[in-house]
Amino acid sequence: MRAANRWRAEAERWFRQAERDWQAASNLCRSGDYNWSCFVAQQAAEKAVKAIHAAHGEDVERIHSIMILIQGDRQIGVQPVTELEHLVDRARDLDRMYIPTRYPNGVPFGIPAEFFGRQNAEDCLQWAQSILEAVRQILPAM
Repeated sequence: MRAANRWRAEAERWFRQAERDWQAASNLCRSGDYNWSCFVAQQAAEKAVKAIHAAHGEDVERIHSIMILIQGDRQIGVQPVTELEHLVDRARDLDRMYIPTRYPNGVPFGIPAEFFGRQNAEDCLQWAQSILEAVRQILPAM
C-alpha cells in the first residue's frame, strides 16, 4: 500500500470513530449523563481533527487539545490546520471539558455528574458537530 493511501485509510479510521463518539455523546445527553456527554463530544471533535493530521502522516496521538490541533504548535511539531481556524473558539470551549467532566477535583463543588447539565451537553454537541462537519468537508480533498 502506498504511503498516501495508508495515511488516507488512517484518517478515515479516525474520522469514523469521531462520528461514533459524537453519536455516543448524543445518546449520553438523552440519558441524562451530561458530564459524560460533554467529555465524549470533546473526544469526537479531537478525533475528527486528528483525522486531518493522520491524512498528512503526522503523529498527534498524545495531543489532547483541539485548539492546539487546529492552531498548531511549532515547539511540539504540530502543524496548523488553517481550514479550521474559524472554529478555534469552539475548540477552546470543548477543551475546557477535558478534565472537569471526569474528575471531582475539576469542579468547584459536588461531582461532575451533579455539576454539568443538559445545556452544557447540548452546547458541546453543537460545538463538536460544527467541527465534524468542517472536517467532513476537508477530508475528501486530501
